[in-house]
Amino acid sequence: MVGAMLYIGIGFTYDKNGIQNCANKYFMALCSNDIKQAKEQVTGQALWSLSNIQELPQATIEKTSITISAGNKKWARVNAVIEIRLNDGTIDVGWYDIDLINTEQGWKIFNIRTQVPEADHSLISNNDIEEPRKVFEEYLKTTSVECLVGSARTAQEQNQVKLVPIEYKDLEMAPLGGNKKYKVLKASYFTDRAVNLCVVFYKSVDGWKIINIQQI
Repeated sequence: MVGAMLYIGIGFTYDKNGIQNCANKYFMALCSNDIKQAKEQVTGQALWSLSNIQELPQATIEKTSITISAGNKKWARVNAVIEIRLNDGTIDVGWYDIDLINTEQGWKIFNIRTQVPEADHSLISNNDIEEPRKVFEEYLKTTSVECLVGSARTAQEQNQVKLVPIEYKDLEMAPLGGNKKYKVLKASYFTDRAVNLCVVFYKSVDGWKIINIQQI
């Protein structure tokens, strides 16, 4: 077991800069609409997925977190959290699992999957939920995508049915778990019926944003 742990540890530290630089260059190229540069960082399925893309909306990367979760001299997997500033000034966030292979031309991405954000959650108190609560109240009143990031924002933007503000009363929010970057809250209120939701928040460079809402 100790030997296996040492082997994994060596894999993590081997050419860490090369692995992270490849991922960073890929996302920077996409945000700059530099498809040619993005293609230089990928191979296989990831390269094929860029073959029909002619132009992407430009954005600015505000913050990145590239963490190597597994790997060795030939292969690596990283978890990436990318915060970008869109042309309208709002923030969006993407979570990804990325597989890379070490080729004769250096590290290349060959598989990218959208990730469901996960984090270790400890117990949090009612004192820790005031800011997320304000964001959720703003979303109920406006249904603005500015309150959302990640898959929650994408789903609303792709929804052909325009959401309207929700008339509610007796909103109560209670902490279920969280940490400095993520919070999970239970939201309960009344419309023409009782509504109970599990709402997940992420603390972006623009403050707390909603990344998931599920009925419970």
